Amino acid sequence: MAPIKLYYFNLSPPSRLALLTIRNLKLDVEIIVIDTMKKEQMTPEFMKINPQHTVPTLDDNGFILWESRAIASYLVAAKAPGSSLYPSNIKKKAIVDARLFLDQELLNAAVPVMYSIFAQETTPEAAQKKEKVYKILGNLNTFMEGQKYVAGNELTIADLALLANIATLYQIGANVNKFKNIAAWYKRLETIPGYQENLEDMAPIKFYHFNISPPSRLPMLTIRNLNLDVEIIVIDTMKKEQMSPEFMKINPQHTIPTIDDNGFILWESRAIASYLVSAKAPGSSLYPSDIKKRAIVDARLFLDQEMQNATLPVMHAIYNQEPKDVFISKTEKLYKILENLNTFMEGQKYVAGNELTIADLAFLANISTLYEIGANINKFKNIAAWFKRLENIPGYQENLDGAKLDVEIIIINTMKNEQMSPEFMKINPQHTIPTIDDNGFILWESRAIASYLVAAKAPGSSLYPSDIKKKAIVDARLFLDQDLFHASEEAMYPIYEQKATTVAEDKKEKIYKILGNLNTFMEGQKYVAGNELTIADLALLVNISTLYIQLSYEMAPVKLYYFPLSPPSRAVYLTVQNLKLDVEKTVIDTTKKEQLAPEFVKINPQHTVPTIDDNGFILWESRAIVSYLVSAKAPGSSLYPSDIKKKAIVDARLFLDQDLWAATSAIILSIYAQGATTVAEDKKEKVYKILGNLNTFMEGQNYVAGNDLTVADLALLANISTLYEIGADVNKFKNIAAWYKRLETIPGYQENLEGYLDNIMEGQKYVAGDELTIADFLILASFSTYFHAGANVSSLKNLMSWYKRCESLIGFQENEDEAKAFGEMLKSKLGIKNTWDELQ
Repeated sequence: MAPIKLYYFNLSPPSRLALLTIRNLKLDVEIIVIDTMKKEQMTPEFMKINPQHTVPTLDDNGFILWESRAIASYLVAAKAPGSSLYPSNIKKKAIVDARLFLDQELLNAAVPVMYSIFAQETTPEAAQKKEKVYKILGNLNTFMEGQKYVAGNELTIADLALLANIATLYQIGANVNKFKNIAAWYKRLETIPGYQENLEDMAPIKFYHFNISPPSRLPMLTIRNLNLDVEIIVIDTMKKEQMSPEFMKINPQHTIPTIDDNGFILWESRAIASYLVSAKAPGSSLYPSDIKKRAIVDARLFLDQEMQNATLPVMHAIYNQEPKDVFISKTEKLYKILENLNTFMEGQKYVAGNELTIADLAFLANISTLYEIGANINKFKNIAAWFKRLENIPGYQENLDGAKLDVEIIIINTMKNEQMSPEFMKINPQHTIPTIDDNGFILWESRAIASYLVAAKAPGSSLYPSDIKKKAIVDARLFLDQDLFHASEEAMYPIYEQKATTVAEDKKEKIYKILGNLNTFMEGQKYVAGNELTIADLALLVNISTLYIQLSYEMAPVKLYYFPLSPPSRAVYLTVQNLKLDVEKTVIDTTKKEQLAPEFVKINPQHTVPTIDDNGFILWESRAIVSYLVSAKAPGSSLYPSDIKKKAIVDARLFLDQDLWAATSAIILSIYAQGATTVAEDKKEKVYKILGNLNTFMEGQNYVAGNDLTVADLALLANISTLYEIGADVNKFKNIAAWYKRLETIPGYQENLEGYLDNIMEGQKYVAGDELTIADFLILASFSTYFHAGANVSSLKNLMSWYKRCESLIGFQENEDEAKAFGEMLKSKLGIKNTWDELQ
């Protein structure tokens, strides 16, 4: 096996984290310098490796990965499972996590100090900034009494994280030596691999921004509330400056906001906001790291989306001077949401609790706009007090100025199929609403829009906190909101659809149990995620306001529109079976063009399967569906772990499954649509390369993301079973083969059948580690298709072991049967009986 390749730039902090991890794992690495100052990341050669053209990028024998934290966690998990760098012992791991959060606080405190130095500030405020840093260092010094490293007597990733920050403090003149334990620790670390390479200077972040752009306002608010040192570069989109060759080299998508963090280029405002908090102020309450608090913030962000959707029609009515009765009817919905929000904020300072989060920033952007267009916000006393409270936060006035911008609201009446008009289809080929056009940046899907607006229009807002713990609490409350929504729908369904006149007691109790839990969570705090308003408050506001009006409704079973021969469909069905969900299945035979029937197009204008209808919530794209189902129906399930690092591994496997399905589709399309009678070598090699990577990654673990079954296993099961059936030689990947066998007992196994990914599975049981995840389900759907269509995967020992392991999955045999049926059709067209090797 070739050494790891790390595409790296020494001035890039994300690159330095990846390299420190590599050095301390003593991995054999080939370092390839990509000078982002010279735009070398934009070369065609590098773009082929990483189309996102960012550094660091890792190439682990064909497994390409970028984003520094994903790389670091992947390297420890894949190359040194059980390493003391990130202990498996729960208590020891918790201490390491605690020090990582402390490191986040230190970074958050250190950045303003650096800014003061660069700005040559000599004010009392500048001295206070230094004292904050020294206070954190004092706490760390105390923690380290009597031990060698920050989390005990063994070197961990927490030491590596703090090393990067404290090395910078030494370089800018902080008196670190007065903390004897830290000074001794720092001296001790001089001998660790990578120490000297870490001592590089960092340039300030470059922020490409347009003051009147709503997307820019969220990162700006985030920056202001994190006190980050940034170089602001104005890009006037009214003058099309984002189309200049210079800016296009930085961001080929030519959108703002865009940041350049020492060569790490990132756009999309929400991504920027979350990155800034995670990278520069880990542990900040703006986006809590605590899972429950973060979930609450996420929940409030969803509520903010509801308010945004109610605001747009009002603005449209104003700008188009619609009749008074039309205007009033639109404002009633908005005021109802505001009234619910006002009620929900009773007794807490911010939308997600008693701490400012990005959820507050998101709401600030929306509600400041409502003030500007004449909405009577002051009649809602809690909201008015909250809005007054926010006047002192950094970036408030900048956001308020942005709120005065005109917004053109265009109503698209989907009841009249106006979204299908050629004019709208040019804007949004997916023909869905809501859709926004922010100076040429087109975005749809309401949650993506809402998070974008918060990030772009109110950066740093506590409505969606940057602090990992607080953000996690907001996220948890968002998941609770999902549970409440599903429980409410479950109670509503008999009334709306079956003309019931009473509410079943078990449905009532389910709702009351959730509300009771929420009531307990809120004890002693103003908002659902703490004492600061977050998007979780907004999300719950919508549900609870409905319950005030009519408490009990029953939720109908989830409706699943699917085609059994489709690996993406099978991945969703595997997830449904393994969650033991009650679903109403409707087969949409795409070979007969049933997805184009007017009845189905009304449900999903994109006319794709799988599609789910969860009591009016329509969703398509298989990976989005499986993650939604676990989050909404079984939050906390190991199928989609709440642990950040485990979840990241599962997500990585889901992306890998997407690559596998794309490679599979290319083969299937060439045979069915283009009349090919053989499998092109380049297409075959692409499949085997992905399988080889997965096979390696699964070495020594049961499932694709570890030793627990996750949605990653279900995803890959659907794909890999198809590979088996269309003739791919999956059995050559021993880990995948063993995994596939392992999944035979899971629910839905027989319906799907095989799996894929040998290299990535080296050392693990499942595609994302040693626990079954949704990634296994998705990959199994593709892999089984490959296998049964003739792909020769027999040499991939990890994949074959995994595939065998999957036989125990619920739904495995069902997936297998469909993959076999599809494979037989494909092999008949190729004129083969077993694998593609017969074509040679």
